[in-house]
Amino acid sequence: MADIRDRVFIAAPAELVWAITADVTGWPEWNPNVTSVEALDAPALTPGARFRIKQPAQAATIWTVTRVEPMRFAWTSEEGRLSFEAGHEVRAVDGGCENRLSINLSGRWRTFMQPLMSPILGHALSRENAGLKAAAEAQATRRD
Repeated sequence: MADIRDRVFIAAPAELVWAITADVTGWPEWNPNVTSVEALDAPALTPGARFRIKQPAQAATIWTVTRVEPMRFAWTSEEGRLSFEAGHEVRAVDGGCENRLSINLSGRWRTFMQPLMSPILGHALSRENAGLKAAAEAQATRRD
């Protein structure tokens, strides 16, 4: 179960939102939390694939894909004594889809760091969802 979650309704087809999500190397174009992405293995979302992600004011971090299912994936990253597992899921709903993001902290520093990081991570998930919503809805409008 995820510790921190955010979800947003997107007025665009789930398949379009998933295509944008699954194109991880394209995230800097729409995700305000990401300045660069480098695929270290292959650019496709497959279990074991690694991506080096640079975020503003942070050192680059390597994320490893752990699970890929239709319209959802999860990956992990470790920073010292703290581990992160992030989930991305697109669910079709009437009139569009819902994008669900989650992040779960674990490791020896979890108890100490979670109260400090939860508001920051919650804000980051909200910003990511807002960027995805804007990008997907703009693409959906151009297609109509």
